Parts: sequence; C-alpha cells; structure tokens
Amino acid sequence: MQQFDLYKKRNFGDYISDTITFLRTYGKHFFGNYFKMNGWILLCLSAIIFLLSKSFIYNMLNSLEPGQNGIVNETGGGELAMIGAGVILMLVLLTLLSLFSVTYTVVYLSLVEKHRCNDFTSKQIWSGIKSVIGRMLIFFLASILTVIPLTVLFVILFYIKEMAIIMIPIFFVLGPAFLSWVSVSYFTFILEKKGFFPSLGRGFEIVRDRFWPIVGSTLIISFIIQILQSAVTLIPYIAGVIIFFTSLKDQSPTESFGFISIGLAFIFVVSVFAGYFLNNLLVVNQGLIYYTAQENEFNNAAHLEIDNIGADID
Repeated sequence: MQQFDLYKKRNFGDYISDTITFLRTYGKHFFGNYFKMNGWILLCLSAIIFLLSKSFIYNMLNSLEPGQNGIVNETGGGELAMIGAGVILMLVLLTLLSLFSVTYTVVYLSLVEKHRCNDFTSKQIWSGIKSVIGRMLIFFLASILTVIPLTVLFVILFYIKEMAIIMIPIFFVLGPAFLSWVSVSYFTFILEKKGFFPSLGRGFEIVRDRFWPIVGSTLIISFIIQILQSAVTLIPYIAGVIIFFTSLKDQSPTESFGFISIGLAFIFVVSVFAGYFLNNLLVVNQGLIYYTAQENEFNNAAHLEIDNIGADID
C-alpha cells in the first residue's frame, strides 16, 4: 500500500499538488467507496432532477406555442403539485448528499491518518460516518443560524448593482477564505470533538495564519473544478445540439420540444454528477489545509516517526 503523509508542512503550491497527488494515489479506492456510501442518494437525486427538468422544460417550451395560455395552464394543477413535492424531495436529497459527501471525505482522511495508507474497508468508513452523524447534523443546524445568514448577506451584496464593482474583487478573496473557514471548522468539529463556536474560532485562526496560501490554493482548486465540470457538461450539450439540428426537418414542434427537454434534463443530471464528483477535490484540499495546520502546531509527523521506530523495535 502506498503511503500518503497528511501531516506535512505545506505552502501554496504544495496544497494544490498534494491534493492532486492524493487523488492520483488513492483515487480508485476513494471514489469506489464514495459511490458505495453515497451512490443511492446520487441516483435518486439524479432521477428526480431528470424528471423535474424534463417536465418543466417541456411545458415551458410548449406554452410558447401559439394558442397556449402559459406554463401554469399548460402544466395543470395536479402536475404542479407533483412538481412541488418533487422540488421539496430534491432539496432534502441535495442537503443529505452534501452533508454525507463532505463527512465521507473527513472520515476517509481520518482513516488515512490512522493507517497511513488506504488499507481499510468500506465497512470501516461507514462505521466512522455513523459515529459522527449526530455531530454532522448539529453543525448543519448551527450553521443555519450563524454561517448561512452570513453567506446570504454576502450574495445579496454581490448582486446589488451599486456594490457589484466593489464586491467582485472582494469575492475572489473573501469567498475562498469563507469557504476554507467553514470547511476547516467542520474538520475541527468532527475530528477534535470541539464545540461549534470553538471550532469556528479554530478554523478562523488557521485561515488567518496562512491566509494567502490558503485563499490562493482554494481559489485555484475551485477554478479547476469549474473548468472540468464545464468541459464534462459541454460534451453532451454539443452532441445534443448537433443531433437536434440534423433531425429538425423530420420532426414536429412537439417532438422537437420533447427532444430538447430530455436533452437538457440529461445535461442537468450530468452536471450534478460531475459537480459532486469533482467537489471531492476541494474537500480533500481543505482537509490538507487542516492537517497542515495540525503539523505546524503540534509537529505530528515527528511523533508518528518515533512511534513507528518504537513499534519496529518491539
């Protein structure tokens, strides 16, 4: 088994390169177990998104036809109720998938720390996740009252016309800093069993002490994710456009609307898959920031080497 040192002193470039190295080293094991743990939520979510997108887009396009009275009349009250229920279920699944995806990576990295390799099973990962589900929900609920309102305020300021010019450069600095603050605080809350506000305080200290390397690496990894996600989504989009225009002559408007709605719904599903798949890159990056801070403060790598020497002597 290949070893990966979580405890290591890192600078800006190391945060990025070690994130890629980690996934290159453990990617097959990491993503294989990720889909074992979260695949059922992802599949259910994808099915709901596909059906909702297909129905909404089809009815929206159909309502534009001459003689139609709008999307509400075209859809019908019964179908609107089903769409509303589907949206609620989709939001619940999105929340669950987001929570379990991040927690999966936190637990996975903690097992790598313990074993110094990926010599552990999906059963051990699931056992680790189950042991922190309570803390996961506590952090989420506490964030609704504290962190999320700050996020909403930041987004509102960003979209106010008078503030946009000022907020754009600030966004590229404070956005990654805010993301890292919350992420590292979550690692602290789960792994160190600290309280919510002490964890936020610890996360703030970590980001403050290495502000520019952390902000820079988080921003770069986020850009990489966006580029990869756009590329993955663009391929089926281009293929769909080509197929649509080549078959347009032989189709009625209704058939064309059906094809467009299915195609766009499929693209939305691909985008969701790619988003959650690639977001693991960012969570791993935040984990390395956390473990680097631990190494800078406690010099854990040296302690582990001493323990290994003692174990070899025994």
